Amino acid sequence: MLVLLLWLVWRPGTSPEPTSPAPGPSRRPQAETRATPRLWSNVTPSEPRGTLSIQGRVVGPWGPVSGAVIVALAPAPREWPDLPLQRGRREGPPSPCELLEDALPLLDLAAELRGTQEPRARATTDAQGNFRLEGLDGGAFALWAESGEGIGLRAEVAAGSTDVEVRLGPGRTFSGTVYDEQGGPVAGALVTTLQRDAGRFVETFTNDEGRFLLGPLPWGRYDVLFSKEGRVPVRLTPGPLVRVTLPAPRRLSGQVVDARGAVPGVTVQAEGGTRVAPAVTDVKGRFQLEGLCPGRYVLTASHAERHARLEVSAEVQGERESIVLLLRNRLRLSGRVLGTSGQPIENAEVLVFSETPRWSDEVRTDARGGFLFERLVPGTYTVVVLAERHERLEVPPRQLLESRELPPLTLKEREVRPRAQAQEGASLEVEWVDVTGQPVSQALVQLHRGGPSGETATTGRDGRAVFQGLSPGRYVVTPRAREAWIRYAPRTVELRSEETRKIRLQPEEGWILSGQLVDAEGRPLEGANLSASRWVERGAPAEADSSGRLRSDSVQGLSGPEGRFTLANLPEGPCTLRVELPGYVLDARASSGLDERAASRDEAVVSPGGPDVRLVLRSRGRLLGRVVREDGGPITSFRINNETVSHPEGRFSLPLGYARTWIIEALGFSPVRRRGSAPRGEDLDLGDVVLVEDRTVRGRVLEAGTSAPVAGAWVEVGHSRARSSGGRMDPSTYTLPDGSFTVEGVKAGKRSVRVSHPDWPPARVLLAEEQGEVTVVLEPGATLEGRVESAGAPVRSGVVRLRSEEGEVLTTLGFGEGRYSLRSIAAGRYLVQVEGQSEQGPALLFPVREVTLSRGDRVTLDFIEQSEGALLEVLVPERNLEVHLIPGDLPIMGPKDGLYSKLRSGLMGKTVREGVQRFPRLPAGRYTLFAMRRSEDSTEVHREELELPASGEVTFTLLPQWILYDD
Repeated sequence: MLVLLLWLVWRPGTSPEPTSPAPGPSRRPQAETRATPRLWSNVTPSEPRGTLSIQGRVVGPWGPVSGAVIVALAPAPREWPDLPLQRGRREGPPSPCELLEDALPLLDLAAELRGTQEPRARATTDAQGNFRLEGLDGGAFALWAESGEGIGLRAEVAAGSTDVEVRLGPGRTFSGTVYDEQGGPVAGALVTTLQRDAGRFVETFTNDEGRFLLGPLPWGRYDVLFSKEGRVPVRLTPGPLVRVTLPAPRRLSGQVVDARGAVPGVTVQAEGGTRVAPAVTDVKGRFQLEGLCPGRYVLTASHAERHARLEVSAEVQGERESIVLLLRNRLRLSGRVLGTSGQPIENAEVLVFSETPRWSDEVRTDARGGFLFERLVPGTYTVVVLAERHERLEVPPRQLLESRELPPLTLKEREVRPRAQAQEGASLEVEWVDVTGQPVSQALVQLHRGGPSGETATTGRDGRAVFQGLSPGRYVVTPRAREAWIRYAPRTVELRSEETRKIRLQPEEGWILSGQLVDAEGRPLEGANLSASRWVERGAPAEADSSGRLRSDSVQGLSGPEGRFTLANLPEGPCTLRVELPGYVLDARASSGLDERAASRDEAVVSPGGPDVRLVLRSRGRLLGRVVREDGGPITSFRINNETVSHPEGRFSLPLGYARTWIIEALGFSPVRRRGSAPRGEDLDLGDVVLVEDRTVRGRVLEAGTSAPVAGAWVEVGHSRARSSGGRMDPSTYTLPDGSFTVEGVKAGKRSVRVSHPDWPPARVLLAEEQGEVTVVLEPGATLEGRVESAGAPVRSGVVRLRSEEGEVLTTLGFGEGRYSLRSIAAGRYLVQVEGQSEQGPALLFPVREVTLSRGDRVTLDFIEQSEGALLEVLVPERNLEVHLIPGDLPIMGPKDGLYSKLRSGLMGKTVREGVQRFPRLPAGRYTLFAMRRSEDSTEVHREELELPASGEVTFTLLPQWILYDD
């Protein structure tokens, strides 16, 4: 595979003189035939390797293109399609570690293949646009064509093919600036674009100002990698203009200890970010890990039968000195995964999760269905099992205080609807031809129903693709154009049982739109994204699919250096034209050549037969300001609404979009929120935005009464109201043998220290705004245990929930073999709810019990299955109401108060007939009924208290008095 190295120099930022609109679309616009940088003009192809050839022609928006350079490129290596795509992200920007992990496999392949092959053949089209590529061996090739009228790429063309058509379209350019964390430009950084459709690399280096320009390149799917020795590489999805920060690698150092002191010779590993070599502690127990990307890590240390685990942050630059890993007894958790017939399930994925602290691990089962986790510390764990063709199994949380083996975990087989054989069911034959009626070969056709997943077929030389063994019903046929800048509208087709249906797809010829983009002063604007799609009048009926026409759903393009653009093959009739350029908005009134039909913001309507359009974009204004520390010093690298900014003075100047709220954050600082607005087209200056540096909290954890230090307690410092949710974890650590702890990276504002230990109830202490030291005292707790039986026999498994008097779930733990045990419970009054799992039929019901616990108590509370229970029917006054029941007495609340999380531990009514919702037989006791009526941005809630008897049928008429809550 050929890898191209382009030394493209950043062009000066001067703008060309304004030009007037072109007179009309009747001929090739002169601006479109300008000299375009060609990648292949000076590249010598390899020596002929065979006698085969590929013949065809190059076609542009106005017909055959003469003088186009076309090359045949070797096929992509086999591993290319298997390279990972960028992963879906949680809410918020990806971390540097995520960007690095995405980049590594692609950088490795680029290094392996760089400079190893040349084009296999090259030709120039004649006056009719025809070409012939000779001297090819067998196999498939990618054809890359370049001309002043555009650039085109066609993959998977077999040697020996004739009548191959390569269409030219708009070229893509990628440009931007690469910075370091101090806001300075990074010169000499390697920028690599990877074209997935053909397996091509195109590369350049940043100049002295950190700037780069790549292109023009064919339209398609790209990854862009940024790398330089001594920096952490990143991988991004490209945009027309990017700002990239290459962070410096981080270093973590610390010490491994046990109850007697420092432990030498211990292997320490970092999990969760960069894969770096493990470290071994020296005679003083000290270790050092280098080459880490900025992010959060789990450090692990193992020595003989002892293990340590700690989550740490390596986000800010500089070396952390407070990391101490405490070795404790290592626990093991094992078990077997079986099918319903008792046979072992091999290669099942078994995952274990811990909430305090948040941590996970995974293993695969062996031939016996066995699994083993060897690096656990005391805590509460949830086990999840996943296996092909089986339903997901989640084992309720269980406390692990010593090594144990779980009872066999049985997975039910997933019900799979048998697929009809090829000779059975319906068949669909899709014939795809071009405008002239010639077959379109090697094109993808997707078929799906009721969801995004489905089947894909490739058209043959005759332009046909066949789908067989289909169930009756309505299907959606989506043809994927070889020209990546065109998207065709899907077609629907109805299939009957054992029917063979044929459809013909032929694109309409479409029309061409040309024009120019300028700013308010008439200066051309380059790099704007344009997208045209068919204009449909609101309320108009959908067009029937019986016509057989293949209509463009959307056509995309970019404005060139003179602001000019051409969009070809537009769907028949008026089209909606959308223009996107950061920092600009379309001014339809100042533009010319537009249709009079109204369009929404940033859009206009254009019609065929009109003059070239002149689109005027005016500045949105810019968001200005400076990000500084409390002492006024600049913060040189930060993010504003997920966009990374680097500047040596902490300044920012970003295009104003539609946002009115901006979140400014930087590693090692607490984020701030700013609100504001400015008149249209004017700048908004936020002034100095002061970020408060993260603080360090130190303290000790002691035992009540004796003041003895508590070692191995987990300490988390976070928001004063509740534990943080989402992907970001609060900073945390474990206490040392003397009960001391140090937590770095604590955000500004009111915070609380939360302490957990298997032998004591959880404790929580509120911190003052600037408090840096605290002592936490752990009070002794109570133990609650008992039997769970049904029909005189122990219940094999289930869950026990400990609720407050108000019904809020405080603890959920699983139990097995008819016995449960809850340890370290704080003194107080509680509701205890037990639910037994039944292999067949509904869950086993037990009465909700009340219990009062004092410090140090050991209380036995047995649960015997309730054979009857009350049957509750709720009469609802309207449709689309949700009705929920939760044991206990909960107050009225809305979504922001945690309503949805509390409803998950209750029951939801099932509609059995119009106006009636029914609940399964319920144990006697007091319940809270919540009724909800939801809309897009709010929820109406109604609350009732219900007392249910031990048996019988209860009918309750709901007369809601709604309270409105914003979501």
